Amino acid sequence: MIGIWLTRPLFHATPSTLRVEGSYITLQQYFDISEIVVELKISDEQLTILLNYIADTIWRDEKKEHKVLSTQNLNRVYFFKAIGEYHLFNTCNTWLARGLKQSGLEIKDDIILTEQLFNESAKVGKVLKAE
Repeated sequence: MIGIWLTRPLFHATPSTLRVEGSYITLQQYFDISEIVVELKISDEQLTILLNYIADTIWRDEKKEHKVLSTQNLNRVYFFKAIGEYHLFNTCNTWLARGLKQSGLEIKDDIILTEQLFNESAKVGKVLKAE
């Protein structure tokens, strides 16, 4: 049963969520505990496009209100109901690559695996750390 449950999202589309997590450590501390860090330099305009892309991912009702599905870690992690479906060809890596591409970075957006996202990001950014 566990094997079937784990593979179900890969082959059968499931509703999407957007995970938003607050950080209470410095950027350098976060980089220190990360396995991969790629610096991407973007303009203010590109940042606005990327932030709008993220905001447009959040599902809203007719009153324009979002829906928090759950929280974790003393409300440091929020899960919002999101637009779209999650499956093998539409993962968090695909979602991020689409946002980066939409903001103007020359990056492929058919990304599935973290390694693919790293390789594409490394082409347009500066690798600061790769373990």
